Amino acid sequence: MAIRAIAFDLDYTLAIPERDRQTLLDEASAAVDGPALSREAYLDAHRRNLTNRTREPIFDDLLADHDTDASAGALADTYRDAITDALVPVTGAEALVRGLREEYRVGLLTDGPVCAQRAKLGALGWGDLFDAVVITGSLEAGK
Repeated sequence: MAIRAIAFDLDYTLAIPERDRQTLLDEASAAVDGPALSREAYLDAHRRNLTNRTREPIFDDLLADHDTDASAGALADTYRDAITDALVPVTGAEALVRGLREEYRVGLLTDGPVCAQRAKLGALGWGDLFDAVVITGSLEAGK
C-alpha cells in the first residue's frame, strides 16, 4: 500500500512558544487582575474540562477557588493571545509541509479549543498550508 497522506500535530511539533507556559499564564492572569495560578493547577483543570471553542471552562474552574473579580472569559482570551503571540514555527517546518504537498495530501490534527488553534494557524500564516485540519475542540473527545 502506497503512502498517500501525512498528518502532523501543531503544538511542539511544527510550532513552539518562545516563552514557557507558566510565564504566559502568569502574565495573562496579571493582565486581567487575576490571582496567581500554577501550571499544574491549569493542567488539572484542563483534564477536568473538555474544551470546544475556548478555554473559558478551564478558567471558570480555576477561578472558582479564588476570591477574585477576574473574568474567566477575559482570562481565556488573554491567555490565548499570549500563547499565539509567543508561537514561532520550527525552523524548516513550513518548507517541509509545502514540499510534502507536492506528492502527498498533508493534514493537521491539533488538540485544543477551536478559537485558540485557528488563531495559531492565522498568526503563523498557515491557514491554507494543509489539505485538511482537524481541531479536537470540534470533536466530542480530545486526541
